[in-house]
Amino acid sequence: MLILDKMKNSITLVLLLAVIGFACKKDQEAPALPSEEQLAIDLQIIDTYIKENNIKDVLKDCRTGDINTPPNCDGDVSFKQHEEGDVDALYINSSDVSFVASYKGRLLDTGVEFDANDSATFTLRRVVLGWEVVLLDSKEGDSLTLYIPSGYGYGYAGSGDNVPRNANLIFDIKILQVN
Repeated sequence: MLILDKMKNSITLVLLLAVIGFACKKDQEAPALPSEEQLAIDLQIIDTYIKENNIKDVLKDCRTGDINTPPNCDGDVSFKQHEEGDVDALYINSSDVSFVASYKGRLLDTGVEFDANDSATFTLRRVVLGWEVVLLDSKEGDSLTLYIPSGYGYGYAGSGDNVPRNANLIFDIKILQVN
């Protein structure tokens, strides 16, 4: 009788773990929201974050590759410029121009740092879309904080173990050199 009770308990435990495992997997694979819906949610979260943290002089950018698009348009990527480079400094004026940047990336909801580098070389083709939107027409010496909605970052897929799906991001960036 004791052996039968232990077998029942073991079977019950295995079934319970299987159900929990399937439930977790099902939750993790929830379908993505349509991009417009996710963007609306993300923008509300970012706007709330900016207001609650009393961050002033935040601009929105909607540049889409046209360097003549005026700054502070009603765009999707918010940013704050801390320092402006020298007026004679070189600009990042196309997706092919390489630049060297110091940066730190954090998750907006937790503040956890997921990436950082003191001197990395990029082109706009090799960065998340949120960087491209704001950094096009930035110049050497510019120092910025970008508040990036998930669709302009790593989106529904996330990035490895460090950036979960649909994560809104904050990047502190200093443009060290434009080539």
